[in-house]
Amino acid sequence: MGCAQGKGAHNPTPSKTIQHESRIQEALAGVQGGTYESYRAAAKAHQVSFQTLHDRATGRYQSIQSAARKRQLLSLSQEAALLDWCHPNSNFTSPLHARALRTRVFEICRRRPSLNWVRRFLCRHPCLVMAKP
Repeated sequence: MGCAQGKGAHNPTPSKTIQHESRIQEALAGVQGGTYESYRAAAKAHQVSFQTLHDRATGRYQSIQSAARKRQLLSLSQEAALLDWCHPNSNFTSPLHARALRTRVFEICRRRPSLNWVRRFLCRHPCLVMAKP
């Protein structure tokens, strides 16, 4: 179960995405706090796109993370509960099975996760040990 994306998939590293988002937030705070006179000056100072900054300020677009939260199968608290269940059930002597994980997710949210969801969940949490199918 590799975590590699397909050929040509555009998936920036999480650290770059976080850095970019923090620069946008700093620029917005600078405009609202009066440090910068305009969005254009703040965008130039923080090396972000003026259009992105303006759209975010006017509410036209939101961050990738906040937009993706609506599409996620589990909420943050539900995923934390799932991890609490996974850790004692996932070790080298008795590895976790994908079927058991999918069943537990269904019990939590009443929606069936896909096999791809299981693979992505394991990529997000590499400390979990899975049994081979």
